[in-house]
Amino acid sequence: IIDLLVSSKLNTEKSNSNYTEPRALGCAIEVGLALLGAFEIDENELENESDNELKQQRKSQMKNVIKSPSYMNCFGGKIIIITDGPPTIGPGAIRERIRLEEQESNKQQSVEYFTLIGERASKFTVSIDLICGGLRTFYVPLLQSLIQPTGGLILLMRELDSLILAKNLYFSNTRSCGKYGSFSIRTSQGISVSRIIGPAKLLQNPKIGEAAFQDSQLYGKNSSLACACVMNGSNIGTAFTILCDLVDDIVSKFVNFQFAVFFTNSSHQRVMRVISRIIQAIDTPLLWEESINCEVSAILLAKEAVLNARKNINDTHEAIKLIDQNVKHLIQTFCGKNQLFKNIIPPKIKRIIYMLFILRQGALIGPILQHGDDIDFLRCLFLNADFNDSLRI
Repeated sequence: IIDLLVSSKLNTEKSNSNYTEPRALGCAIEVGLALLGAFEIDENELENESDNELKQQRKSQMKNVIKSPSYMNCFGGKIIIITDGPPTIGPGAIRERIRLEEQESNKQQSVEYFTLIGERASKFTVSIDLICGGLRTFYVPLLQSLIQPTGGLILLMRELDSLILAKNLYFSNTRSCGKYGSFSIRTSQGISVSRIIGPAKLLQNPKIGEAAFQDSQLYGKNSSLACACVMNGSNIGTAFTILCDLVDDIVSKFVNFQFAVFFTNSSHQRVMRVISRIIQAIDTPLLWEESINCEVSAILLAKEAVLNARKNINDTHEAIKLIDQNVKHLIQTFCGKNQLFKNIIPPKIKRIIYMLFILRQGALIGPILQHGDDIDFLRCLFLNADFNDSLRI
Protein backbone atom coordinates (compact mmCIF):
# COMPACT_ATOMS: atom_id res chain seq x y z
CA ILE A 1 0.00 0.00 0.00
CA ILE A 2 2.82 2.41 0.87
CA ASP A 3 4.71 1.74 -2.38
CA LEU A 4 1.49 2.26 -4.36
CA LEU A 5 0.81 5.59 -2.66
CA VAL A 6 4.32 6.90 -3.20
CA SER A 7 4.65 5.80 -6.82
CA SER A 8 1.21 6.75 -8.12
CA LYS A 9 -0.32 9.80 -6.49
CA LEU A 10 2.11 11.34 -4.04
CA ASN A 11 5.04 12.01 -6.33
CA THR A 12 6.52 15.21 -4.89
CA GLU A 13 9.20 15.54 -7.57
CA LYS A 14 6.85 16.38 -10.45
CA SER A 15 6.49 20.08 -9.81
CA ASN A 16 7.13 22.70 -7.19
CA SER A 17 3.76 24.39 -7.74
CA ASN A 18 1.17 24.19 -4.99
CA TYR A 19 -1.70 23.79 -7.44
CA THR A 20 -0.60 21.15 -9.96
CA GLU A 21 -3.30 18.70 -8.83
CA PRO A 22 -6.72 19.19 -7.23
CA ARG A 23 -6.82 18.20 -3.56
CA ALA A 24 -10.25 18.02 -1.90
CA LEU A 25 -8.97 17.65 1.66
CA GLY A 26 -12.22 18.76 3.29
CA CYS A 27 -14.33 16.27 1.32
CA ALA A 28 -11.87 13.44 2.08
CA ILE A 29 -12.05 14.12 5.81
CA GLU A 30 -15.84 14.28 5.80
CA VAL A 31 -15.99 10.93 3.99
CA GLY A 32 -13.60 9.45 6.55
CA LEU A 33 -15.72 10.77 9.42
CA ALA A 34 -18.86 9.34 7.81
CA LEU A 35 -17.22 5.92 7.46
CA LEU A 36 -16.47 6.03 11.19
CA GLY A 37 -20.02 7.03 12.02
CA ALA A 38 -19.05 10.56 13.03
CA PHE A 39 -21.84 12.42 11.28
CA GLU A 40 -24.93 14.30 12.39
CA ILE A 41 -28.31 14.40 10.63
CA ASP A 42 -30.30 17.59 11.02
CA GLU A 43 -33.88 16.31 11.10
CA ASN A 44 -35.32 19.83 11.51
CA GLU A 45 -33.73 20.92 8.24
CA LEU A 46 -35.20 17.86 6.55
CA GLU A 47 -38.70 18.57 7.87
CA ASN A 48 -38.54 22.16 6.62
CA GLU A 49 -37.90 21.00 3.07
CA SER A 50 -40.77 22.24 0.91
CA ASP A 51 -40.32 19.85 -2.03
CA ASN A 52 -41.94 16.54 -1.00
CA GLU A 53 -40.20 14.59 -3.77
CA LEU A 54 -36.80 15.94 -2.72
CA LYS A 55 -37.63 15.19 0.92
CA GLN A 56 -38.45 11.56 0.13
CA GLN A 57 -35.26 11.27 -1.91
CA ARG A 58 -33.15 12.59 0.96
CA LYS A 59 -34.86 10.25 3.43
CA SER A 60 -34.06 7.27 1.22
CA GLN A 61 -30.44 8.43 0.95
CA MET A 62 -30.18 8.65 4.75
CA LYS A 63 -31.41 5.07 5.06
CA ASN A 64 -28.54 3.94 2.85
CA VAL A 65 -25.86 5.82 4.79
CA ILE A 66 -22.92 3.55 5.64
CA LYS A 67 -23.21 2.46 9.26
CA SER A 68 -20.04 1.70 11.16
CA PRO A 69 -19.73 -1.04 13.79
CA SER A 70 -20.97 -0.18 17.26
CA TYR A 71 -17.48 -0.27 18.81
CA MET A 72 -16.40 2.55 16.49
CA ASN A 73 -19.32 4.73 17.55
CA CYS A 74 -18.54 4.29 21.24
CA PHE A 75 -14.77 4.80 21.03
CA GLY A 76 -14.20 6.79 17.87
CA GLY A 77 -11.34 5.95 15.55
CA LYS A 78 -8.31 7.37 13.72
CA ILE A 79 -7.88 9.07 10.36
CA ILE A 80 -4.41 9.31 8.78
CA ILE A 81 -4.10 11.81 5.93
CA ILE A 82 -1.19 11.78 3.46
CA THR A 83 -0.94 14.81 1.21
CA ASP A 84 1.63 16.48 -1.01
CA GLY A 85 0.11 19.96 -0.97
CA PRO A 86 -2.60 22.25 0.42
CA PRO A 87 -6.33 21.83 -0.26
CA THR A 88 -7.19 23.43 -3.61
CA ILE A 89 -10.82 22.48 -4.28
CA GLY A 90 -13.93 21.81 -2.23
CA PRO A 91 -14.73 23.12 1.25
CA GLY A 92 -11.79 24.65 3.09
CA ALA A 93 -9.75 25.11 -0.09
CA ILE A 94 -7.14 27.81 -0.52
CA ARG A 95 -8.06 29.51 -3.77
CA GLU A 96 -5.30 30.40 -6.21
CA ARG A 97 -4.75 33.64 -8.09
CA ILE A 98 -7.08 35.84 -6.06
CA ARG A 99 -6.63 39.45 -5.10
CA LEU A 100 -4.55 40.29 -2.07
CA GLU A 101 -7.49 41.76 -0.14
CA GLU A 102 -9.44 38.52 -0.63
CA GLN A 103 -6.69 36.20 0.59
CA GLU A 104 -7.23 36.87 4.31
CA SER A 105 -10.98 36.34 3.93
CA ASN A 106 -10.37 33.06 2.09
CA LYS A 107 -7.95 31.82 4.77
CA GLN A 108 -10.36 32.83 7.54
CA GLN A 109 -13.16 30.85 5.91
CA SER A 110 -10.87 27.82 5.62
CA VAL A 111 -9.87 28.11 9.29
CA GLU A 112 -13.53 28.29 10.36
CA TYR A 113 -14.40 25.24 8.25
CA PHE A 114 -11.52 23.08 9.46
CA THR A 115 -12.16 24.17 13.07
CA LEU A 116 -15.76 22.99 12.71
CA ILE A 117 -14.65 19.65 11.24
CA GLY A 118 -12.04 19.22 13.99
CA GLU A 119 -14.61 19.88 16.72
CA ARG A 120 -16.98 17.35 15.14
CA ALA A 121 -14.21 14.74 15.05
CA SER A 122 -13.37 15.53 18.68
CA LYS A 123 -17.03 15.12 19.66
CA PHE A 124 -16.99 11.58 18.24
CA THR A 125 -13.48 10.95 19.68
CA VAL A 126 -11.86 10.58 16.25
CA SER A 127 -8.14 11.42 16.10
CA ILE A 128 -6.70 12.91 12.89
CA ASP A 129 -3.01 12.68 11.94
CA LEU A 130 -1.65 14.57 8.93
CA ILE A 131 1.52 13.64 7.03
CA CYS A 132 2.72 16.35 4.62
CA GLY A 133 5.37 15.38 2.08
CA GLY A 134 7.24 17.77 -0.19
CA LEU A 135 8.53 21.32 -0.25
CA ARG A 136 5.27 23.06 -1.07
CA THR A 137 3.42 25.48 1.16
CA PHE A 138 0.93 23.49 3.24
CA TYR A 139 -0.48 26.40 5.31
CA VAL A 140 0.25 24.66 8.60
CA PRO A 141 -1.45 27.37 10.73
CA LEU A 142 -4.65 26.58 8.84
CA LEU A 143 -4.30 22.81 9.22
CA GLN A 144 -3.53 23.12 12.94
CA SER A 145 -7.14 24.24 13.47
CA LEU A 146 -8.18 20.81 12.16
CA ILE A 147 -5.61 18.69 14.00
CA GLN A 148 -5.43 20.32 17.45
CA PRO A 149 -9.05 19.72 18.59
CA THR A 150 -8.65 15.99 17.91
CA GLY A 151 -5.35 15.51 19.73
CA GLY A 152 -3.63 14.50 16.48
CA LEU A 153 -0.23 15.34 15.01
CA ILE A 154 1.15 17.09 11.93
CA LEU A 155 4.34 15.72 10.41
CA LEU A 156 6.35 17.60 7.76
CA MET A 157 8.58 15.53 5.47
CA ARG A 158 10.93 16.73 2.74
CA GLU A 159 9.78 13.87 0.51
CA LEU A 160 7.51 10.85 0.78
CA ASP A 161 10.21 8.22 0.93
CA SER A 162 8.60 4.78 1.23
CA LEU A 163 10.81 3.60 4.12
CA ILE A 164 10.36 6.76 6.20
CA LEU A 165 6.66 6.88 5.36
CA ALA A 166 6.26 3.27 6.51
CA LYS A 167 7.84 4.10 9.88
CA ASN A 168 5.64 7.18 10.35
CA LEU A 169 2.48 5.29 9.40
CA TYR A 170 3.37 2.55 11.85
CA PHE A 171 4.01 5.13 14.57
CA SER A 172 0.73 6.92 13.86
CA ASN A 173 -1.26 3.70 13.83
CA THR A 174 0.25 2.28 17.03
CA ARG A 175 0.49 5.56 18.96
CA SER A 176 -1.27 5.10 22.27
CA CYS A 177 -4.10 7.62 22.45
CA GLY A 178 -6.69 7.80 25.21
CA LYS A 179 -10.17 9.25 24.97
CA TYR A 180 -12.60 11.26 27.09
CA GLY A 181 -9.79 13.00 28.99
CA SER A 182 -10.42 15.75 31.54
CA PHE A 183 -8.47 17.31 34.37
CA SER A 184 -9.20 19.66 37.23
CA ILE A 185 -7.03 21.91 39.38
CA ARG A 186 -7.70 22.70 43.02
CA THR A 187 -5.64 25.30 44.87
CA SER A 188 -5.54 27.06 48.19
CA GLN A 189 -7.62 30.17 48.58
CA GLY A 190 -6.05 33.33 47.18
CA ILE A 191 -4.64 31.66 44.03
CA SER A 192 -6.28 31.61 40.61
CA VAL A 193 -5.30 29.98 37.33
CA SER A 194 -4.76 32.75 34.77
CA ARG A 195 -3.80 30.71 31.70
CA ILE A 196 -3.46 27.09 30.58
CA ILE A 197 -1.28 26.39 27.54
CA GLY A 198 -1.80 23.01 25.92
CA PRO A 199 -4.35 20.82 24.10
CA ALA A 200 -7.36 21.53 26.35
CA LYS A 201 -10.45 23.68 26.58
CA LEU A 202 -12.37 24.89 29.63
CA LEU A 203 -15.51 23.06 30.70
CA GLN A 204 -18.70 25.06 30.40
CA ASN A 205 -19.88 23.60 33.71
CA PRO A 206 -16.93 23.66 36.17
CA LYS A 207 -18.90 21.62 38.71
CA ILE A 208 -18.14 18.53 36.63
CA GLY A 209 -14.56 18.83 37.82
CA GLU A 210 -15.67 18.34 41.42
CA ALA A 211 -15.95 14.60 40.74
CA ALA A 212 -12.18 14.38 40.55
CA PHE A 213 -11.83 15.51 44.16
CA GLN A 214 -14.40 13.41 45.98
CA ASP A 215 -11.67 11.39 47.69
CA SER A 216 -9.24 14.30 48.03
CA GLN A 217 -7.64 15.15 51.36
CA LEU A 218 -7.44 18.80 50.33
CA TYR A 219 -11.16 19.00 49.65
CA GLY A 220 -12.53 21.42 52.21
CA LYS A 221 -13.05 25.04 53.20
CA ASN A 222 -9.43 26.05 52.64
CA SER A 223 -9.32 25.00 48.96
CA SER A 224 -11.24 25.93 45.85
CA LEU A 225 -11.69 24.53 42.35
CA ALA A 226 -9.51 26.75 40.15
CA CYS A 227 -10.58 25.29 36.79
CA ALA A 228 -11.79 22.16 35.02
CA CYS A 229 -10.79 21.34 31.43
CA VAL A 230 -11.43 18.78 28.72
CA MET A 231 -8.30 17.39 27.05
CA ASN A 232 -8.23 17.16 23.26
CA GLY A 233 -6.05 14.06 23.49
CA SER A 234 -4.60 11.76 26.14
CA ASN A 235 -1.31 10.77 24.56
CA ILE A 236 1.79 9.75 26.48
CA GLY A 237 3.51 13.04 25.70
CA THR A 238 0.53 15.28 26.51
CA ALA A 239 1.70 18.24 28.62
CA PHE A 240 0.09 21.41 29.96
CA THR A 241 1.62 24.66 31.13
CA ILE A 242 -0.30 26.32 33.97
CA LEU A 243 0.17 29.96 34.95
CA CYS A 244 -1.24 31.17 38.28
CA ASP A 245 -1.86 34.58 39.85
CA LEU A 246 -2.17 35.74 43.44
CA VAL A 247 -5.57 37.35 44.00
CA ASP A 248 -5.25 37.67 47.78
CA ASP A 249 -2.63 37.58 50.51
CA ILE A 250 -1.49 34.12 51.59
CA VAL A 251 -2.03 33.79 55.33
CA SER A 252 -0.84 30.22 55.85
CA LYS A 253 2.77 29.05 55.63
CA PHE A 254 2.06 26.57 52.84
CA VAL A 255 0.16 26.57 49.55
CA ASN A 256 -1.60 23.44 48.27
CA PHE A 257 -1.98 22.37 44.64
CA GLN A 258 -3.80 19.26 43.46
CA PHE A 259 -4.27 18.03 39.91
CA ALA A 260 -6.75 15.26 39.06
CA VAL A 261 -6.82 13.63 35.61
CA PHE A 262 -9.45 11.28 34.18
CA PHE A 263 -9.18 9.48 30.81
CA THR A 264 -10.08 6.23 29.06
CA ASN A 265 -7.08 4.34 27.70
CA SER A 266 -6.88 2.30 24.50
CA SER A 267 -8.03 -0.80 26.43
CA HIS A 268 -11.32 0.95 27.34
CA GLN A 269 -10.28 1.23 30.99
CA ARG A 270 -11.14 4.35 32.97
CA VAL A 271 -7.97 5.76 34.55
CA MET A 272 -7.62 8.34 37.30
CA ARG A 273 -4.42 10.09 38.39
CA VAL A 274 -4.12 12.57 41.27
CA ILE A 275 -0.99 14.64 41.94
CA SER A 276 -0.68 16.74 45.10
CA ARG A 277 1.99 19.32 45.87
CA ILE A 278 2.63 21.48 48.94
CA ILE A 279 4.77 24.58 48.41
CA GLN A 280 6.15 26.73 51.21
CA ALA A 281 5.17 30.40 51.21
CA ILE A 282 8.18 32.76 51.36
CA ASP A 283 8.25 36.34 52.65
CA THR A 284 11.95 37.29 52.39
CA PRO A 285 13.74 38.30 49.15
CA LEU A 286 16.75 36.07 49.79
CA LEU A 287 14.65 32.91 50.19
CA TRP A 288 12.57 33.98 47.22
CA GLU A 289 15.62 34.21 44.96
CA GLU A 290 16.94 30.86 46.21
CA SER A 291 13.62 29.11 45.54
CA ILE A 292 13.47 30.12 41.85
CA ASN A 293 13.93 27.34 39.30
CA CYS A 294 15.68 28.97 36.33
CA GLU A 295 14.63 26.45 33.67
CA VAL A 296 10.97 26.31 34.73
CA SER A 297 10.68 30.10 34.95
CA ALA A 298 12.29 30.61 31.54
CA ILE A 299 10.03 28.01 29.91
CA LEU A 300 6.90 29.60 31.42
CA LEU A 301 7.89 33.03 30.12
CA ALA A 302 8.91 31.58 26.74
CA LYS A 303 5.65 29.72 26.18
CA GLU A 304 3.64 32.81 26.98
CA ALA A 305 5.68 34.83 24.47
CA VAL A 306 5.47 32.13 21.77
CA LEU A 307 1.71 31.85 22.25
CA ASN A 308 1.34 35.59 21.67
CA ALA A 309 3.61 35.33 18.62
CA ARG A 310 1.44 32.57 17.16
CA LYS A 311 -1.70 34.71 17.51
CA ASN A 312 0.01 37.37 15.37
CA ILE A 313 1.83 35.24 12.81
CA ASN A 314 2.70 38.13 10.50
CA ASP A 315 3.86 40.45 13.29
CA THR A 316 6.30 39.35 16.01
CA HIS A 317 6.88 42.80 17.49
CA GLU A 318 4.39 42.17 20.31
CA ALA A 319 6.13 38.93 21.29
CA ILE A 320 9.55 40.61 21.28
CA LYS A 321 8.11 43.51 23.28
CA LEU A 322 6.73 41.05 25.86
CA ILE A 323 10.14 39.38 26.24
CA ASP A 324 11.82 42.76 26.73
CA GLN A 325 9.21 43.74 29.33
CA ASN A 326 9.78 40.49 31.24
CA VAL A 327 13.55 41.11 31.30
CA LYS A 328 13.00 44.69 32.47
CA HIS A 329 10.60 43.51 35.19
CA LEU A 330 13.08 40.90 36.44
CA ILE A 331 15.89 43.45 36.72
CA GLN A 332 13.68 46.01 38.45
CA THR A 333 12.33 43.44 40.89
CA PHE A 334 15.69 42.01 41.95
CA CYS A 335 18.05 44.95 41.40
CA GLY A 336 16.05 48.18 41.52
CA LYS A 337 13.80 48.16 44.58
CA ASN A 338 15.60 45.39 46.42
CA GLN A 339 18.50 46.77 48.50
CA LEU A 340 19.94 43.30 49.02
CA PHE A 341 20.72 42.85 45.28
CA LYS A 342 21.19 46.50 44.31
CA ASN A 343 23.38 46.87 41.20
CA ILE A 344 23.98 43.10 41.27
CA ILE A 345 21.96 40.63 39.19
CA PRO A 346 21.61 37.30 41.02
CA PRO A 347 23.06 34.30 39.16
CA LYS A 348 19.67 32.62 38.74
CA ILE A 349 18.15 35.76 37.25
CA LYS A 350 21.13 36.02 34.90
CA ARG A 351 20.40 32.48 33.72
CA ILE A 352 16.73 33.32 33.01
CA ILE A 353 17.68 36.49 31.11
CA TYR A 354 20.23 34.54 29.06
CA MET A 355 17.63 31.92 28.09
CA LEU A 356 15.15 34.65 27.11
CA PHE A 357 17.86 36.18 24.92
CA ILE A 358 18.27 32.83 23.15
CA LEU A 359 14.49 32.73 22.65
CA ARG A 360 14.48 36.26 21.24
CA GLN A 361 17.16 35.42 18.68
CA GLY A 362 16.02 31.88 17.89
CA ALA A 363 13.61 30.20 15.52
CA LEU A 364 10.53 30.19 17.78
CA ILE A 365 9.86 33.90 17.40
CA GLY A 366 10.47 33.65 13.67
CA PRO A 367 13.52 34.73 11.68
CA ILE A 368 13.01 36.27 8.26
CA LEU A 369 14.62 33.43 6.28
CA GLN A 370 12.45 30.66 7.76
CA HIS A 371 9.29 29.37 6.07
CA GLY A 372 5.96 30.11 7.75
CA ASP A 373 5.00 26.41 7.89
CA ASP A 374 8.21 25.51 9.73
CA ILE A 375 7.79 28.39 12.18
CA ASP A 376 4.21 27.46 13.15
CA PHE A 377 5.04 23.75 13.29
CA LEU A 378 7.90 24.42 15.71
CA ARG A 379 5.79 26.79 17.80
CA CYS A 380 2.98 24.25 18.25
CA LEU A 381 5.54 21.55 19.04
CA PHE A 382 7.07 23.79 21.72
CA LEU A 383 3.73 24.85 23.24
CA ASN A 384 2.57 21.23 23.65
CA ALA A 385 5.95 19.82 24.73
CA ASP A 386 6.82 18.64 28.24
CA PHE A 387 9.58 20.14 30.37
CA ASN A 388 12.54 18.23 28.95
CA ASP A 389 11.52 18.67 25.32
CA SER A 390 10.73 22.36 25.86
CA LEU A 391 14.17 22.88 27.39
CA ARG A 392 15.87 21.24 24.40
CA ILE A 393 13.89 23.33 21.91
